Amino acid sequence: MLPWRICQSKKKHILSVKLVNIFFSRSMAVEWIQNGVRVNCVCPGTVFSKTARDNYSYDVFEMSRPHIPAKRLGTPDEIATAVCYLNSPAAAFVTGSTLTVDGGQSLYSPLMWQIEGL
Repeated sequence: MLPWRICQSKKKHILSVKLVNIFFSRSMAVEWIQNGVRVNCVCPGTVFSKTARDNYSYDVFEMSRPHIPAKRLGTPDEIATAVCYLNSPAAAFVTGSTLTVDGGQSLYSPLMWQIEGL
């Protein structure tokens, strides 16, 4: 039910925050739907932007590419399109959902294939 990428996080504080956001959005969805307010969560994969690239001393984006089945990075426009869908009439009956926009990244991880100590 939860995106695999969340469960694979080695940083426990990041895992906690992601899970809190997902479950908080589900809780709010139940609470607010009676007022016509839909609440959903978008979980993006690795998204390239020049601003983000400038904040790293190494190429984190190229390191991520082999672990994405689509073999490319996402763009901010692709995440925005997913958000627009959730705000459109096409998603009028969608609430409490988590939409993963990651080019299949959450479906694959080296952790699935490389198990140390076995």
